[in-house]
Amino acid sequence: EEGRERGLLYRLESLLGGRRPVAALLAVAAALLATASPALRAEMLPIEATGLPDEAEAHRAEVRSTAELGAETTAPVLVSAEPAGRAELKSFRFELARGPGVTEARGPSSTESGRELLRAGTEARPGSLEARDAVEGIRDVPAPVSVSVGGPDAEALDAARAFLGWLPIAAAVAMLLLAVLLYVVLRPALASPLRTALPAAALAAVSMLPAAAAAGVLVLVFQDGRLTDPLDYAPQGGPALSAAIATVGAVAATSAARTVHLAAALAVERKLGFPSRVAVPRATELTLPGAAAATIVAGAATIVLAGAELVAAKEFGLATAAGLVLDLVLVRAVLAPALARVSD
Repeated sequence: EEGRERGLLYRLESLLGGRRPVAALLAVAAALLATASPALRAEMLPIEATGLPDEAEAHRAEVRSTAELGAETTAPVLVSAEPAGRAELKSFRFELARGPGVTEARGPSSTESGRELLRAGTEARPGSLEARDAVEGIRDVPAPVSVSVGGPDAEALDAARAFLGWLPIAAAVAMLLLAVLLYVVLRPALASPLRTALPAAALAAVSMLPAAAAAGVLVLVFQDGRLTDPLDYAPQGGPALSAAIATVGAVAATSAARTVHLAAALAVERKLGFPSRVAVPRATELTLPGAAAATIVAGAATIVLAGAELVAAKEFGLATAAGLVLDLVLVRAVLAPALARVSD
């Protein structure tokens, strides 16, 4: 034990979280929450032509069509309506044409299913936030019959809303399952169910903070249009939905695995009879080198993607690397050990 106490990581953990664990806990949690807060205003976008490499055929085609046609009817919106009188549908078409961002409206035309189809074109670029705003404006136009507004931009809008709507539920389920797993790991080493449940729940909650912080980095950099020159990209108004899902999932899963690893090491030290002031730095000393090695490998592999020409790859690479580093430096080295000390 005396030899262990002289170890660098043991002394580092004792210095960072041993004397004032509550202060360390509050400071690090506040920093992670502040980094995650921009994610509350996230606007998720699909991968579209401006996010593709310059040599991609779709990117070249959009550049040529915009140069030739200008900003005209580049984002078609499809409006499917129930059968109605032609006069009513034509009146509705005129209302659509006067909507914000709409340049023209065509139809109605009958479909094989018996419904009527109208097409509206906007000035916005397909996949942009302006095109989605036009979709919302079209949906707000009073219609004489029941209508459904579709098209690529309507699909992107609904997909982003579905993701942001289900994200809190997914986070809650992940925290609950992780808390149950941590309870099972810690229960044999702690004296009572209550003393086990509190640290298990708290550790599960803080394990989700790096993923939230990675989402905040996505918004701060790519939605707000920062680091455009070093990263060599054109701002699109928001991160790609696919990149956000991959980033949050990767960082949350990695952080959860590291927390279980720490809890297992802590349980072993407590079963050996060490008090919290010794068991926590010993468990940190056992688990931190592996977490550091994994961060170096995975961080290097993902940060390389920040140099890719695909903007979604840049987003995933930069945000995932940032989330892993934040997890290592703030959660593994300070927050989780301080929380284990306070909860014990």
